[in-house]
Amino acid sequence: MTRLCAPMLVILMFAVPAFAQSNSVAGVRGDRAVVARVIHFDALPRVATAPVGAAIPVEEGEEPIGEAAMEALKRRPAPDIRTLPRVTLDRGAGLPFSTESMAPVPGTNFEGITQGRYIPSEPTCAAGPLNIFSAGNTSVTVTDRDGSNRVEIPGSIFFGAPVAEENINDPVCWFDPHHGRFLALAFTHGPTWSNFYLAISQTSDARGAWYVYTFEYMYGGTWSDFEGLGVSADKIAITSQQYTQSSQYMYQRIRVFDRALAYSGAPVALIEFWNFPPPPGGDLSDVYITKAGRNLGASDSTIHLFTVRSNGGTNVSYRSITGPPAAPVLSAGNRVTVAPYTPPPEAVQKGTTTLVNTGGCRTPEFFVRDGVLTIAWHTGVQISGTNYSGIRLFRMRTGDRAVLADETYAGAGRYYYYPSAVADSVGTVFVGFGASSATEYPSVYATGKRRGDTQLQPSVLLHAGHNFTLQERWGDYTGIDLDAFATGPAGSSAWYAGQYAYGNSVFRTQINRLTYTYGRVTGTLLQDVDGDSATTADRSPLAGGSVVLKQGGVTVATAITGATGGWSFGWLESGVYDAESVPPPGGAATDAAPGLGANSQTRTGRGSLRFNLTDAQTASGNLFVVGPAGSVAVEDGLPRELSLDLRPNPTTGSATIRYALPREANVRLSVLDIQGREVARLENSARPAGEHSLVWNARSGGRTLAAGLYLVRLEVEGRTLTRRVVLSP
Repeated sequence: MTRLCAPMLVILMFAVPAFAQSNSVAGVRGDRAVVARVIHFDALPRVATAPVGAAIPVEEGEEPIGEAAMEALKRRPAPDIRTLPRVTLDRGAGLPFSTESMAPVPGTNFEGITQGRYIPSEPTCAAGPLNIFSAGNTSVTVTDRDGSNRVEIPGSIFFGAPVAEENINDPVCWFDPHHGRFLALAFTHGPTWSNFYLAISQTSDARGAWYVYTFEYMYGGTWSDFEGLGVSADKIAITSQQYTQSSQYMYQRIRVFDRALAYSGAPVALIEFWNFPPPPGGDLSDVYITKAGRNLGASDSTIHLFTVRSNGGTNVSYRSITGPPAAPVLSAGNRVTVAPYTPPPEAVQKGTTTLVNTGGCRTPEFFVRDGVLTIAWHTGVQISGTNYSGIRLFRMRTGDRAVLADETYAGAGRYYYYPSAVADSVGTVFVGFGASSATEYPSVYATGKRRGDTQLQPSVLLHAGHNFTLQERWGDYTGIDLDAFATGPAGSSAWYAGQYAYGNSVFRTQINRLTYTYGRVTGTLLQDVDGDSATTADRSPLAGGSVVLKQGGVTVATAITGATGGWSFGWLESGVYDAESVPPPGGAATDAAPGLGANSQTRTGRGSLRFNLTDAQTASGNLFVVGPAGSVAVEDGLPRELSLDLRPNPTTGSATIRYALPREANVRLSVLDIQGREVARLENSARPAGEHSLVWNARSGGRTLAAGLYLVRLEVEGRTLTRRVVLSP
């Protein structure tokens, strides 16, 4: 642990110190390396019995402005929604589902930590390939991804805190998908100790062995609180606030060390930053609770730091730590202007006049991915003259601090608090939070926004509260983690750890999987040796070829084919897309054939296909054929005559209907019974020239057709084609 010089110590003991210079500073090396010990999760004793007696609130450091001043701020009029630049009123408030488009979709859920001797819960979670790890006051759990085999361990036992230190405080956790490690951080403190415990799994299985480091934080009678855990490609950073034993705020503290060494269980040398100033032009509130975030970039070595003014304001602060682990440099930082925010009022709940404690606007955990920071905190908001607690979703590009989102989310008559947010690689956002009102107990909710959404979607109820709470503290935060093992071109998932009131003096927590789906388009690119679409025996997969995807004439993605000629596009929102093959230099597009899976898949040219798909569909089986250099397409790629076909026939319920148009025309496609009565109308609109396909399902849409003979009829500009189809039982 670094020893501060005596003159600085004297100042720190009696007053909040004057800050040092505001330019970038280098850290100071600690006086000794910290050695890890090893624990085996499955060998630890489980939580055996429920605690007896009233729950004890975990001690927390006092706000620099004083608790009385903070309470006064919470009672002042909050920013009126009519004056805020971006406000979304929740249209799904209080409902288990919404009739409007909603994201994300809830899935697997199970119990997280249970209440021990101490409150609040402050649940967090981390998603690995085999299991979900959860931590809170005052235990940890490991559960299989399907919700089975849940094991709960007392937090003090898991982190190896001595019995005299009793409970762990303010735990946070995360899964590092790039290195396959769980990380969990917690602290303890008392009259003669202040210790931080960092646990790092040795593998991606949370039930196996872990390294545990113990960092001493007691200095001159002071202790640390409300830690943050930051991880980059090469560094780990632990942030905290230092307090006197009477819980008066003193200064900020950051410890940095080598990630690779820590992941191997080797001794780590600490580099310290303490009592650093706010960014230029800022004050104490612009540095109080400066937290480090999780950097989701695989090769980004930057530790990102962020500060939300706990007492509200019109700016946030951003700074970073760069350089190697042995010589990190803390930037001076910048203040970033945002819409006004303020500490939220205490929250109303059903069944009692006791209010849910919402605290101030303390900086929660946050994530940075591909240079974009995502965070959410709660804030006061005034609706029709009444103060409520809402959510501020904030996204910022870290390179130039450009604000990408500064959105307030609220509901009239409702109180939202302790949110947590994360974004996937294309910018779609997950947000979990707590909520209550005069007609609802403290409950667990989620919302989010797809990358193309202009505002957060209607909320979805994840778990309703069972009763009101009389506990004097309800938390400082909840936790969320992106699931790297259920995230890809077809969709992404996150796991959210929320809390709800189970009894008047009992909280419970729930881990919830949240999912967005994305559309996909896949197919194969073949090379035709002679470039003649009439001969197919000379075709073979083309590796290294290109297919481009366009929307509205603008290229949105390019795919390079693999050894089998396969190509694919993912992460697609609902809409109409055009895929086009790119012939080799001097070659030509020879043929294109649509597959299945979208609302419609249409051949629009000898080298192009059009797809109308939703964000939950995969359009597969699409084929492009190109000729090599020097080849010339034999035909123009358009059908020469009207045609109609369907398969399979007979069918037990559904069949693919294909028809071809030599030119654009008005099309009416219908299914008739043997008496000539129309039983389904499949098309009735103008369609472009080309080959078209769609699926007829005789046993959906609320109507089931009887087995028997039916007619499929295609009517195009006075011409009619009819095909018989047998519907089997």
